[in-house]
Amino acid sequence: LAGWDDNYPKENFKTQPGNDGAWLIKNSWGTEYFDEGYLWISYEEPSLESFIFYDVVPAGWYDSCYQYDGTASFFGVDAPETGSRTAVLTTYALNTDATGKEHLREVLQRLDESRENTSVVEAKNVFTAAGDEDITHASFVTFNSNTEYRITVSVNNHAAETLTGYLRHPGYYTAELPKSVRVETGDNFAVSLRLSVNPADTVNLATDDQTLQMPADAITVVDETIVCSAVSERRQSWFFDGTEFVDAYSLYAENTGSMNFRIKAFGEVR
Repeated sequence: LAGWDDNYPKENFKTQPGNDGAWLIKNSWGTEYFDEGYLWISYEEPSLESFIFYDVVPAGWYDSCYQYDGTASFFGVDAPETGSRTAVLTTYALNTDATGKEHLREVLQRLDESRENTSVVEAKNVFTAAGDEDITHASFVTFNSNTEYRITVSVNNHAAETLTGYLRHPGYYTAELPKSVRVETGDNFAVSLRLSVNPADTVNLATDDQTLQMPADAITVVDETIVCSAVSERRQSWFFDGTEFVDAYSLYAENTGSMNFRIKAFGEVR
C-alpha cells in the first residue's frame, strides 16, 4: 500500500463503483506493469474483502512427506458422473486389450448411471513406506466452500484410521489423524479422500496433471520461463467410480501425459 486518495474519481474505473476514493497500490512485478508499477483500487473493490491465510510450520516439522505432486500447476477434475471424462475413458477403451475394454465399458456404464451426482467425489493415493514410521497427518485441497471430508488411511488394504470434518472455506488443509498409523518399511499404505458438497454444486479434486509454463519477468531463468512438468506412473493415484477404485493413470494419464491427486501423508520416523 503506497497511498490513498479520497477524491480519486470513480469514473476512472472500468467497472464504476458507487463513490469516489481509492487506494494506491505498488505491485510486486516491476515497473513494466500498470503505471510504472502502480495502480489504483477503489475503496469499494469487492475482492478487498477476500483474503488468503497461511498457517505454516518450520521446515523439518515432519520427518517424511509422501506425495506425487510437486509442480506449480493447479488444476482440478470434477466427479466423473458429470461426463466430463467420458471421452477420455472411451479413447482408452479403444486402445487397450479386450479385458481392458470390457472393464472400461463397465466403468462407463456405472458413471452413466450416476451422472447426476456431481456433489461427491472420492480418490486415493497409494504410497510405499520408506521406513518404520507413524503416519500422523494428511493434507488435501478443496476448491469448494462448505465441504464435508473423510480421510481414511489404510495399510496393506486394511483400513487403519478415519477422520471426518467440515470446512467452511476452500483451500489447502493439513489434518491430524485421531491416532497415528503404524507402517513398516515396504508397506503399501493409502490415503483416501472423500469430498461432498451441497447437492446443487459440483465438487472438484485438485490434481497435478499438466506441464505449466509461466513467464518469469523478474527472474533470471533459462529462456525466461519457469517450466513445471508433472510425471505420473501406474498405481499411484486412484479414482472411485461408485463401485471400485480405478487407476487414475489409465483414466487420465495415458491420454494427457500425467495425472496425480494432491493428497499427501506426513510421518514420524520411529
